[in-house]
Amino acid sequence: MSFDAKMIAGKRGGRGFESHPRQSVTFMEKLHYVNVENDKIFLLYHQGKINKPLLVFVHGYASNHFATYNFFFTKAVRYFQRKGYSTVRFDFRGCGNSTGMFEEQTISNWRKDLVKVLEFCKKNLKFSKIVGIGHSLGFFILMTLHKHFHALISLMGKVSNLDYYLSGMDNEVIRKEGKLDVWFAKDFPITKKFWEDDKKYKPSKIIKEIKVPVLLIYSKQDKIVKYTEGEKFKKLNKKAKLAIIKDLDHDFEGKVKLKVLREMESFLKNVG
Repeated sequence: MSFDAKMIAGKRGGRGFESHPRQSVTFMEKLHYVNVENDKIFLLYHQGKINKPLLVFVHGYASNHFATYNFFFTKAVRYFQRKGYSTVRFDFRGCGNSTGMFEEQTISNWRKDLVKVLEFCKKNLKFSKIVGIGHSLGFFILMTLHKHFHALISLMGKVSNLDYYLSGMDNEVIRKEGKLDVWFAKDFPITKKFWEDDKKYKPSKIIKEIKVPVLLIYSKQDKIVKYTEGEKFKKLNKKAKLAIIKDLDHDFEGKVKLKVLREMESFLKNVG
């Protein structure tokens, strides 16, 4: 999930908060488009040292390759690029600079997008070791595709079905009206199509099946995705590392984001 949607993502046709034209030069990121069905996925790639794994950043609901309104993914890739890592970030269909209608998307559609991105990375960028880094809903999509990755990082990731986050009244509104307007994503409603598709996935079963190293980063201050989600994952997958970071919110406000980056860096050093 994500969280200043009116600023971060586009409602129709994938248009919205565009990349700054000088961004690719500043970070030496190359722009690519990946074909998915009749749409195009916007992707930015930076080549680092070949002996390090590729870091693929996956944004949340109604977001894009910036991840949050204060550009956490942009800052994160810049940090890891300085450390020699190659990075990829992209927009799901219906979000950011990718094409497609947001209201038509589902978890299953976005899983297809990520699979296409990974195929592109393996074929054209020649990476065999890939680490998936998912913010909020982005991590849920990552963990459903865990077999494609060398390791996973959850940045306050969703690990339950939507019913866990919504009240009984919210669920009833979706059933009757076909969509739900939500406070964390103004103008980007949860559609009945999206809600029903989410139910196809069984998070507890998926978590138990994950064999790759996992880092879970959460905070007791996060009002969007509770830290108990990290505890739930850890209970089901005891090998996962859980870090509860003080004063962190869902949009990575303030100086605390450096603690997040250092936690990620320490984990990645052990991944290889």
